[in-house]
Formats: sequence, structure tokens, C-alpha cells
Amino acid sequence: MQRNSPVARVKVYSNCPSVELIVNGRRYVAYPQSDPHIFIAEAVPLGQADNSISAQATSGGRTVSDTCHWNLKS
Repeated sequence: MQRNSPVARVKVYSNCPSVELIVNGRRYVAYPQSDPHIFIAEAVPLGQADNSISAQATSGGRTVSDTCHWNLKS
């Protein structure tokens, strides 16, 4: 996905009680919003070109995750 800004607001939808965000190997906490299934991490810096963004959570004793890639337009 193409991005134009070097700082992003990352929104994660999950039915888990908490979500950890990993962007280019750096960990961020995604905070729950008024809807218990929406988590947001504010002001996440993106690197030039390809950025790997993973959301991880634990549900029922097992770790679940999803990953996407954002490309910062130079």
C-alpha cells in the first residue's frame, strides 16, 4: 500500500484483549479505542521505501498475527 507521509496512524481490528504492533522490527503498543475491537497506534514513523507492519496478539493461549507492507513514496 502506498503512503505519502513518513508518520502514520495504524489501526488494527481484533477480538483479542490487547495488540502489539511491530513496524520494521520496532515494537509499539496499539491502544484500545471506545470500540473494544479497534486498536490504534499514533505517530508511527515509517522508513523510506518498504515498511513491514505486523500486528500480534494472544487469544486462547495461542499467538495470532497479520502482516502487511506499506511503501513510503519518496
